[in-house]
Amino acid sequence: MRAEFENQDLSADVNSSQKLSGAKRKGDQSEQDSCSNKFRTTETSTARREQSIKQSFGIVDKRESSATSQNMSQLMKQVQSTYRMDFPPDFEQLWRFCCSMCPSCPKKALLDPLGFVLCGPFDLLDGKTITDPLLHCRYHLDPPEFQTVLKISSSSDQMHFGYFRDDPNKLPAFVASAKPVKDCVLRYSADNLLELVYKELNSRISKQSASNSVSSESLLLKLKEKLEVFVSKCDPVVSLNCREKNLKDRKRKSQGTTFHKLGISVHVKNDIGYRPIHHEDAALRKLMQKVAQCESQPDRVAAFGPLHEQITFVQFANDESDFGMGLELGLDFFLHGAECFHKAAAKLLPTAYKFLKRDLYAEIIEKHLANREKDQEKIDFSI
Repeated sequence: MRAEFENQDLSADVNSSQKLSGAKRKGDQSEQDSCSNKFRTTETSTARREQSIKQSFGIVDKRESSATSQNMSQLMKQVQSTYRMDFPPDFEQLWRFCCSMCPSCPKKALLDPLGFVLCGPFDLLDGKTITDPLLHCRYHLDPPEFQTVLKISSSSDQMHFGYFRDDPNKLPAFVASAKPVKDCVLRYSADNLLELVYKELNSRISKQSASNSVSSESLLLKLKEKLEVFVSKCDPVVSLNCREKNLKDRKRKSQGTTFHKLGISVHVKNDIGYRPIHHEDAALRKLMQKVAQCESQPDRVAAFGPLHEQITFVQFANDESDFGMGLELGLDFFLHGAECFHKAAAKLLPTAYKFLKRDLYAEIIEKHLANREKDQEKIDFSI
């Protein structure tokens, strides 16, 4: 009997010991799992912070860089295919810089510091659907040679920046600005988009320094430093200090003036390709203004006489292969902006562009004249 009870007690002690041992093992395992989870959480958090720091300075892992480069290459092919023209290296590089600054919304990365919003072909990189690339972000007074890529948020004069290129089959000459509410003048801004941002940063820094705004100046200086670091790694190289090189190069090849003040650029050989309009800009504008101010159709027809004579001269010029004259006069009709000159512009410009083998510009001007908007709210920004 005693042996039976002793065996039962021993069995109970063993079971109790096993339970305690099992509980201890579970506790140890739970503690290990907890520590492991904490480690993984810390590791993930650290990785995220490292990635954020890398992004802010434009540093990307080689594997990520390869995948990103392939994706970017496909996007750039889509942009070039959609717009049917090539884009310079600074276009892609500005997008990459903005992605490093604000991955969640690259097109507004420069909104707070500079008031810039990326638009136009950048909307394709942002995944937007563009209904008509020929009219997308095209303002009332934008000639076909001007392609909007940046706009100033809440600008009262609708200020925007774009590439200026004489021929759609070639790369842009430089970046220009426009203020269509104020005038039709296109003003040289920079040789490339990164230089434009750099120049604007320097301008803002000078203003903040003069006004003793230390905090704002500090933020702008940090952004300037990040841009300098980013550009130092760009391939191909993009300059931040071009000293108007492209503008000077184009001036040597340009003819006339046009109302936008940049003139035109056509191939001239043995004095064939361009002949000047018979009126200076001021006199031509005065003639156009007289027509635009007429209240009745008979008065308008009578006032149009001297301008009709200029159109006749263009026809003679075209017969002798001086296609630049029709381009210059047609642009002036377009840039005046009055609807009464749409017909003259529609007659001269598509013909000139086709003679010059700039057929894409002929398509753009025909569509633009048929869908010309002054109201910024009605311009397709696809935002």
